[in-house]
Amino acid sequence: MDRQHWKKISHIFDLALNLPQDRRTTYIKQLCRDDPALEEEINDLLASVEASDQMLDDHLRKNKALLNSLTTHLQETNINRSLVGQTIGSWKVTALLGRGGMGEVYHVERCDSDIHQKGALKIMRHGLNTPDNMRRFRLEKQILAGLHHPNIAGLIDGGISDDGRPYLVMEYVDGIPIDQYCDKHQLTIDQRLSLLKTVCQAVQHAHKNLIVHRDLKPANILVTEEGHVKILDFGIAKLLDSDLYDLPAAETRQSMRLMSLEYAAPEQVSGNTITTSTDVYPLGILLYELLTGVHPFNFEEKGIKEIEETILNEEPPRPSQRQAAINDSDTLIEARKTSQTALLGQLRGDLDAITCKALRKEMDQRYQSVSQLVDDLNRFKADKPVTARYGSTRYYILKFYKRHKKRIGIAAGAVIIITALTIFYTFQLAQQRNEAQLQAQKAEQVKELLVSIFQSGDPFREPEANDLSIQDVLDRGMHRISNSLESQPLVKAELQEALGSVYSGLIMYPKAEPLLRNALATYKQELGPNAPDVAQASLLLGFMLFRKGEYNETETLFEDAKRIYKSNNGIENTHYAYAVKMMGALFSETGRPQEALDQYNQAIQIYEQKSAPEIAGTYMDRGYVLMGLGQFDEAEASLERSIELFKEYNQEPEVAIANALTGLGQTMQLKGKLAKAEEYHREALNIRQQIFDPGHTYIASSHLRLGWVLVEEHRIEEAIPLVKKAYQSFKNHLPPNHWKVAASEGVLALAWLGQGKYRQAEQTLLNTYGVLKKQFGPNDWRTRRARQTVAKLYAAWKKPQKAQAYLNN
Repeated sequence: MDRQHWKKISHIFDLALNLPQDRRTTYIKQLCRDDPALEEEINDLLASVEASDQMLDDHLRKNKALLNSLTTHLQETNINRSLVGQTIGSWKVTALLGRGGMGEVYHVERCDSDIHQKGALKIMRHGLNTPDNMRRFRLEKQILAGLHHPNIAGLIDGGISDDGRPYLVMEYVDGIPIDQYCDKHQLTIDQRLSLLKTVCQAVQHAHKNLIVHRDLKPANILVTEEGHVKILDFGIAKLLDSDLYDLPAAETRQSMRLMSLEYAAPEQVSGNTITTSTDVYPLGILLYELLTGVHPFNFEEKGIKEIEETILNEEPPRPSQRQAAINDSDTLIEARKTSQTALLGQLRGDLDAITCKALRKEMDQRYQSVSQLVDDLNRFKADKPVTARYGSTRYYILKFYKRHKKRIGIAAGAVIIITALTIFYTFQLAQQRNEAQLQAQKAEQVKELLVSIFQSGDPFREPEANDLSIQDVLDRGMHRISNSLESQPLVKAELQEALGSVYSGLIMYPKAEPLLRNALATYKQELGPNAPDVAQASLLLGFMLFRKGEYNETETLFEDAKRIYKSNNGIENTHYAYAVKMMGALFSETGRPQEALDQYNQAIQIYEQKSAPEIAGTYMDRGYVLMGLGQFDEAEASLERSIELFKEYNQEPEVAIANALTGLGQTMQLKGKLAKAEEYHREALNIRQQIFDPGHTYIASSHLRLGWVLVEEHRIEEAIPLVKKAYQSFKNHLPPNHWKVAASEGVLALAWLGQGKYRQAEQTLLNTYGVLKKQFGPNDWRTRRARQTVAKLYAAWKKPQKAQAYLNN
């Protein structure tokens, strides 16, 4: 077969393959009307594809020279047809970026405006503008128009060229594939996982809009030099709701092979139903490649059918196994800034389990959503148990979490500390060479104690456990710890500290306080007054007292912690920064805003130097102080920055983001933007209700803030039930003279004022004003608002002299 003849065959075959089956025969006859032999050869090729699905596998592999010749010819032909230099719509074509089976992508610049704008123009190839292809092109345009996410390349323009071909103009991304970017910049495993989570968040956004990408691969995930991720090419995306855009769907035939086989999920290969879990599979492949530098499967020298069989039936080796088997791994190790031993240590266990779960053949065994995959990656980062694997002792604890997850809320992290302490002491005590056997026995005793605590809530072991509450289980733990471990005071102290933190998180202060005080006293006695453990226990006890409103002792404890950390580590470490931050919180709460701001700025400076995730919460706290100082724009910027950092570091993001949203709501209220304030408070309330028990003080704070906004919007009937719930919660959990109790009464009185119940509101508002003035000083925003409200009361009550007295106060 001569070269010219093969060119003709390949061109017609390529076009015919993209046509509906019922149109191929007529199309081929038309093009081959003068050459029956050519028609027969093309039909034989198509029959071979439809029958064996080899897709040129056998034919072309045996004729590599011919394939090279064909490639050279196609490149020459495409160069001759290049659109470079032409104008399409409002765009000047400047360079070819790439080619695919359906079209070409060009770099373009807008030429109908004074604004300099670049784009990537995707245009359908000549001869492929069939009804199905046109529908699919329109669908891609509609999908891109409906997706608005910073990590998805957006649609700029679209239309029909002068020669009748549809085109799209998308955001131009000056970047390289994600795997190349990671290697080029020698990103660590943690940095690679952070980048992948950004990709996952963009994919999850598409899923929320009922769109499955179906072609996720490194070439479609670019990263700019600044590290910004962009997902491209929704050309074969699938709508989960076919009526979503009111467009007739293009029929997807298996022979069209709308997928990149190396990154295709098993259900794509088999032709089964596509769900959001379909995109999880290629993300699992991408995770595998970012970790190990290789694809989960070795597809070299395999034909299409063999590759399909591998995808459908073979399980990939675990990442750690694959990495250990790589002979020349020096380059890979260097690209990850680690060592072979350290890398294998990172991969074994959780990352192996997470990756393999994402790559399960059965969709119901895979992560059901991208957010579940991200959640496990976050758990890995935070040293929490991942859902992809289970262990013996941990199995019972995880089961315990599942049953009580909502009720435990943020206190679950402290329970994990208890488990971690068991592991820590098992390891540490085993290292004591002089007392190895004795200490191992002690560690086993601790382990048995903890397992017995958690198994007490297991209905398979104790049938009555179904009726146990989280408090019942914790109370059992407190009793057993209190009556054991007398010969191991430090072990007992750490367990008391951890359990005290759990009680504190559940606002059970009477049970938390003695545990925390005992732990602190033991540390001082056993380790000396300047030990780091003394500082940590001082902060925990101080924070609990801070929440109770016992500020004098809190300040002493926080000062002790600062002094100890400074003495041991200097002032450039994160432990010291945390103590400084807590002192800032105390100053803010006790009416010393400028001192609080100084403390927060000092902590932020240290955290920035150390790239510490705690910087996120410090920006949030700083925003609250700026709000109190009346610097509303600066407060808004600081709070918004905190949300960005919480998401970046994934540090208990739901709870933390709710706190930042509350601050933004208060800031908007003070700026008079009540609708925006209500939006922020409702979002924060929704998050908190999913995490905490009804009646928790965090939920009460959201009820109070939202009720206050509703009062100012004159929606009194909606506000009163919310404010009453807040008042009851604060009254149940805080001392009667706590400012939050007075504040909730004050908002309730504000509602009465709106109803014209002046006498009922008067004494309550005066009391609230007095409490806030004593707590925060006369110039704090809360005090000022309370004073203005009293003046408003007297003005409405037709008592102008009293109103003027408070206005002048």
